[in-house]
Amino acid sequence: MFPYASEELTSYEIGSKNRFLDQRLQINLSAFRDNYGGYQASIQTNPQNPGSAILFNVPLQLTGAELETQFQLTPEDRIGFDFSDVDTSFHGAPPLFNQAVAQKGLWGFPPKTATLSYDHNFALPDGSSLDFHGEGIWRSTYSIEPMNPSLVAEGGLPYDQQKSFFLGNLSMTWMPVGDQFSVTGYARNIGDERYKTYTNVQSLANVQLMTPLIASGTQSDPRTFGVVVTAKF
Repeated sequence: MFPYASEELTSYEIGSKNRFLDQRLQINLSAFRDNYGGYQASIQTNPQNPGSAILFNVPLQLTGAELETQFQLTPEDRIGFDFSDVDTSFHGAPPLFNQAVAQKGLWGFPPKTATLSYDHNFALPDGSSLDFHGEGIWRSTYSIEPMNPSLVAEGGLPYDQQKSFFLGNLSMTWMPVGDQFSVTGYARNIGDERYKTYTNVQSLANVQLMTPLIASGTQSDPRTFGVVVTAKF
C-alpha cells in the first residue's frame, strides 16, 4: 500500500521592477525557489505493465530566475523579451521511485525558454485600428515523460527527449470605432515545427524481434491559420 497526501508548496521569491527612459523601458527581474512537500507523480514501477502505476508523493524543488523586458520604441511600436531558467530536482524520494525513474528532475517542460515579441499599431483613416503582433518562442531540450532506468539502459532516452526548437506566431486584429467588436486573423506555428507532446517507450527484449524497443507518441499541432470574431454586448 502506498498512501499519498495533498501537495504542499512553500514558495520564496525576490525581484525588482524597474522603468527607465521616461517609462519607455521596463525591466523586471526575479529569482524564486519553490519547495513541494509532496509532489504527486503517477509512475509505472514496471515498464512492461501499465497496471503497475503508483501515485507517489515526492519532495521536489524548483529554483530559477526570470527576466521580463518591454521597450516602447515609438508610440506605435513595442518590443518585448522574456527569458526564464528553471532547475528542478527530486530529493528524499522513496527508494521505489528512484528505482522506477531515471530523471533527477521534473519532466514535461523545458528548463529554459525565451520569447521575443513585436507589436505595432496602425491607425487607419476611418478611425479604426489594426494591431499586429508577432512572437518567436525558443524552448530548450527536455524530457517528455518519466523514463525507467531499464529503458534508458536499452537506449530509450532519445525517444523520450524533445530537442530544442523554435516557434513563430503571428496575429492581426482589426478594431472599428467604438470597439464593439473585433476581427483577429492568426497564424500559429508558422514554421510548421512538430514537437513531441507525449511519448510511450516499451521494451521488447523478451520478444523475438530484431528491435528491442518500440516507441509511440503524439505531436503538436501543425501550422494553423484561423479567424476569431469577438463582439461586446
